[in-house]
Amino acid sequence: MANPKPVQTPEFLAQQKPKYGEKPLGNTIAVRFSAEVDSILRQRNDRQQLIRAAVETYLREKGIL
Repeated sequence: MANPKPVQTPEFLAQQKPKYGEKPLGNTIAVRFSAEVDSILRQRNDRQQLIRAAVETYLREKGIL
């Protein structure tokens, strides 16, 4: 029988993956860039969104996504 009053503890919530819009995020992929690109990206507040959008655009253009 299911728990009629479930409790979402902080430990339970911590194990859940964050979302990007309405989609859950996958695991982290670490990428190193050239020093020039790195310095530009580090100056931007939206670098995660920028990189995600650029990769998604590329994959769509190539017909992979």
